[in-house]
Amino acid sequence: MNLEPLRHHSITLLGKCRALERDEFDKLLGLWDITFKDSFDDEVALVVEGRMMNPYEQAEAARLYAEHKAQFVSIEEIERALCSGLDGDRLLMSLKLSNDQARLRRFIQNPYIDDALFLRLLRLYRWGGEGLFESDANRDVTAALIGRFYGDTTRNHNVQYAATGLVHLLVRTDDAALLETLCTLEPITALWRDVPQSGVWRTLLETLCVHRATPLSLIARALRSGDEGILGLLAGRDDLDAQAQQTLFTCTHASVREALACNAALDDKRFDAILRDAALRALMAAHVRLDTARFEALLPLEKRALGLNAHLDEVMVAALMDEGLEVRRILGANPALSHAQLDLLAQEEDAALNAALALNPSCDAALLDRLSVFEALHVSLAANPASAPSLLERLFATGRFEVLEQLSANPATPVALLYQLQLDARLRRKVSTNPAFGAHIQTQNIGWL
Repeated sequence: MNLEPLRHHSITLLGKCRALERDEFDKLLGLWDITFKDSFDDEVALVVEGRMMNPYEQAEAARLYAEHKAQFVSIEEIERALCSGLDGDRLLMSLKLSNDQARLRRFIQNPYIDDALFLRLLRLYRWGGEGLFESDANRDVTAALIGRFYGDTTRNHNVQYAATGLVHLLVRTDDAALLETLCTLEPITALWRDVPQSGVWRTLLETLCVHRATPLSLIARALRSGDEGILGLLAGRDDLDAQAQQTLFTCTHASVREALACNAALDDKRFDAILRDAALRALMAAHVRLDTARFEALLPLEKRALGLNAHLDEVMVAALMDEGLEVRRILGANPALSHAQLDLLAQEEDAALNAALALNPSCDAALLDRLSVFEALHVSLAANPASAPSLLERLFATGRFEVLEQLSANPATPVALLYQLQLDARLRRKVSTNPAFGAHIQTQNIGWL
């Protein structure tokens, strides 16, 4: 709605405001030089239909429309227009000077301000040393936060009023500004002073630790927590700087050092240190990003672990293939290999190597089809999402229960087969949790069978 044509004109309101208090409504009208009148006259250019209109006001609205052909607009429309034109800096200064927390809370609950202003206002709110849901006022603010950023809450009406709703929001969002603001809120910063050992608040902290949009300031605070589980989660982040990696490497918890050894983004100093640590070296060899120098340093020491590494290039794979059958068997399970490399491994005609290939989702359909001549591999092939529909149909025809179990969970299984599989009570749960079947049911809008 464009408010400019109403400048220097008057409006009247039937009913009540919705998002704004009446005095706030009048203030915002004044910014546009719009005059509010209690009743309709010839100077009124617009009638606003508010919420909770009583019978008298409803009759008055009908009369004004019939007799005066008055122009009407909903309270939601004019409030949205008034709030979209707010000067954020001016509002924040006013709220800081007045320290009016009740007014601040009303603006936080206002759905018509934009997200950027909402986050600025949220940083001003004082939580009173209580948790996000521990007082009515805090609960209302937290509910406004979740409701604004969660998205569609119609499927879960209570998501705004539960701590789990905030965790779900974190999982769903990639908004860096939102994450940065959340990490500054008093109830959340207080959790780091005494990290919960279980429960939803620990889950919230763990979610923040692994979230891609979590600011580095939070990472530094979490590192100081000393909590073994928290540190282990941080050790898996690939955006850690050298100082953070050093802090984790010198940690007294063995599990944290093991998690760090599995970090693909190890810097050179940590690589060299772990290379000298026989207890951690195999973990690093299986996970670290490789270049020629790192590969050559690890090859004499950790051939088997290198076979698991997802960062091998063609030259590295070729070198490992020359390291014996046992290493080639490990390579057969590595999904980072190309079709050509996996086809070359299949020429070995080794039972254990074939078993690894049958489970490898990077094998092409033709290779998997060739492997189907071995009955011992049918269960693995039924679980492989790279298996062609025609192969899966042939496996279904075998009727072997262990094969049907894998077909029930395989997202590549044709929907027609899934319909048949779900008729078996033993397999119904697996089919119902198959993401491909769930997507099909939602597309067809027919509900679960």
